[in-house]
Amino acid sequence: MFSVVRRSLFDPASIRLIVTADDVGLSEAVNRETFTLIDDGLVTAASIIANAPEMQSACDRARRYPGVDWGVHLNLTEGAPITSGAGLAPILDSGGRLCGGQLWQSTRLDNSLRRAIFDEWKAQIDRLIELGARPTHLDSHHHLHFAPALFPIVKAIQAEYGIRRVRPPVLILSDDDPHSLPRRVRKALWRLAMGMDGHTELVTACGDALSYFAHAHAGPLPDPRSPPERPEAVLELIVHPGGDTFEREIEAIRSMWPAPPRPLRRFA
Repeated sequence: MFSVVRRSLFDPASIRLIVTADDVGLSEAVNRETFTLIDDGLVTAASIIANAPEMQSACDRARRYPGVDWGVHLNLTEGAPITSGAGLAPILDSGGRLCGGQLWQSTRLDNSLRRAIFDEWKAQIDRLIELGARPTHLDSHHHLHFAPALFPIVKAIQAEYGIRRVRPPVLILSDDDPHSLPRRVRKALWRLAMGMDGHTELVTACGDALSYFAHAHAGPLPDPRSPPERPEAVLELIVHPGGDTFEREIEAIRSMWPAPPRPLRRFA
C-alpha cells in the first residue's frame, strides 16, 4: 500500500483536499444526498451523468452553487444514449441502452465506433452546458475513461472543450483490491501519457473515502478550512451518494473532518 501511495497523502499538513460526489443525476435520492453534503460542506466537487433520469434537476440546482466544481461523469455503461447514430450499436444492449463495459478489453476500435463514442460524449457535455452546468473536469461512470482504447477520445474531448482537469486512475485502494505490478505500470503509463501535452491537470492521487479512511492515522484530521499554503499533494476522495457504501463513506468523512470545511476548488 505505502509503496504505491506517497506518505504525504496521509499527512494533513501536506495535502489539499477535494471530496467529489459521483453519479449526480442518477436518481432524486442521489441528488438529494449530494446537495445535502454540499450544504454541510462535506462535498466540494461533483460529477453529473448527462443521460441520467434526474440530470436536469441536478443542473437546475447546480447553478445555485457556483463555488462547487461541477464535472461531467462521461457514460457508456448505463442508460439510453443521447445520440442515435448506428455507430454505437456494438455497445448497446437489445433494448438500445448503453452497455459498454466490454471496452475495457478492447485494444482497438473501428472508426465508426470511435466516432460514435466521441459524438456521444460530446452530446453529453453539450447537454450539461445547455442547462448551465459547464464542466470544469472530466471523469467517468465505472472509470471507463481509463480504458486504453478510449484514451485518444478523451484527449479529443479535452481539446474540443478546453477541459484541462481529468481524474487520474484510482491509487488508494482497499486491502482486498491490491495493486499488482502490471496494474501499477498501466496506471503510471496512463498518467504519464495524459500529462504529456503540458496542459492537463491531474490531482496527485484519488481514492474512495472508505479506502483512504482504512489507511489514515487514527483520530480526526485537522479541519481543511485552513489548508497548507504550499501543499505537497492534492488528494481527491470519491463518495457515491445513494450507493451501497454511502452511509459508511459519510461516516468516515465525518469522523475525519467533524467540522464542515468551506468549499474548496479542485485546484488552488
